[in-house]
Amino acid sequence: MKKLCYLFLFLAFACSDDDNQTLEPDTIAPEITILGENPQTLNQFTDYVELGATALDNIDGDVSAAIQITSTVNMDVAGAYEATYSVSDIAGNEVSVIREVIVEEDTAPEITILGDNPQLLMQNTDYVELGATALDVIDGDITDAIVITSTVDMDLLGTYEVTYSVLDSAGNEVSAIREVIVEENPNSAINARFSKNFISETLDYCEQSYCGTRQLVFSNQNEGFVVSGVDLYKTIDSGENWEHLLNQDIVGDLIVISNDIMFLNIYDGVIKTINGGATWTTFNKPGPFTCPTTSFLNTGIVYFADEQNGFFQDHCDKEKLYKTNDSGLTWQLIHNFTSEIQQYSFIDANNGFVYADDILYLTSDGGVNFNVVTILPSAFSSVIEKDDHFLFPSGTENVPKPSIVDSNNTLEAYDTNDNGDIVVTINHQNNPINKWSLYLYESASSSWIFVDYLPDFDQAYSSYKSLQIVNDYTMFVGRSSSRDLLKYYEE
Repeated sequence: MKKLCYLFLFLAFACSDDDNQTLEPDTIAPEITILGENPQTLNQFTDYVELGATALDNIDGDVSAAIQITSTVNMDVAGAYEATYSVSDIAGNEVSVIREVIVEEDTAPEITILGDNPQLLMQNTDYVELGATALDVIDGDITDAIVITSTVDMDLLGTYEVTYSVLDSAGNEVSAIREVIVEENPNSAINARFSKNFISETLDYCEQSYCGTRQLVFSNQNEGFVVSGVDLYKTIDSGENWEHLLNQDIVGDLIVISNDIMFLNIYDGVIKTINGGATWTTFNKPGPFTCPTTSFLNTGIVYFADEQNGFFQDHCDKEKLYKTNDSGLTWQLIHNFTSEIQQYSFIDANNGFVYADDILYLTSDGGVNFNVVTILPSAFSSVIEKDDHFLFPSGTENVPKPSIVDSNNTLEAYDTNDNGDIVVTINHQNNPINKWSLYLYESASSSWIFVDYLPDFDQAYSSYKSLQIVNDYTMFVGRSSSRDLLKYYEE
């Protein structure tokens, strides 16, 4: 019988260094190197630029691809942020480093120039600084930090610059320029009219908006009436003394036929006096008392050509024109135009005009028939205000509005005299001061003359919408927020 013999071999392997020492476990973390600036400075509202980092491990080598980046950076908001770079090697050793990211404001403040630009001023007058405001997205209102430099010389005609500059806390700077034009001052001429001579007459004290001056009716420089929202006054000495004639809710104009005969449009009708305002008689107006669709009071526009013959434009249906031939006892609808009546007037019972939708209509039969015309006959004294000029009756030249008039400088009121002179008030809406000015058109020289800046108001609703040029040497301006009357005259 055979015997089987087996050889068993046992193999063993061990690793050691040259000194036959066993290696310790890997406990050394990788080393991260931040690339680029640290801190990194970026401008607000730009794209964030990641500069990156590298990582080397003593065992694993280059482990840059394993870096994890987390960031709190918000490029829309200025401030200091952190970008964190983290990495682990195979043995699990982890390390993190931080880059500081500073987002700086890079938006300059915004300057808003107040008032007119260009600003027109008259030679040899005081320079009026209208000012500016400045807002910054971070610092807020920095108006107080504005530095103003100016080349303006009010003694010399010319065009100048006023520069407004401001710097925010981040060093962002901005400048804005106002152009200032110094023009020849007509009032410096020897024969200048209304050379800033005026007096302010106060009828009586009233703080309410409804009782301010709304209409001036002067027959000459001494005799005239002032109509407020609730009172009627009369003067015979150019405003030095006033007689109170009436207290009523006044909604329209006073129509003066003579020293004794007058009509007045009030809340609930038309009143008439035949004794200079000592007593009054009330007549009804045509149409409904209030407008059916709006519930507004049907004030209408009343006009009388003489003691008997009058006209009424309906306020509810502004295309309708009524007529009376018995002082307002009865009314008849004489015409219903296709568009709203903008202006109308009659010089007698038969001859009149209506201006509607920029079309001029003329009648010579009391409104039975109207014909379209391009200009008023010379028998009329009325002037029609159009978009950019005043339309005079035939025989006189049409007059462009003052060049200063635009969307920010609006013509609020005007009046004319028999010589073709025009006086206007202009509202400078953007001006913080000198918000109202008075200009005169002299027909003799065919030129507009700056007369004065009117006193500013404390009340936002106030205006200068009543004025009258009485003759070559006198005109009056009424303040809507009070019963003050400004009188301009030439000595």
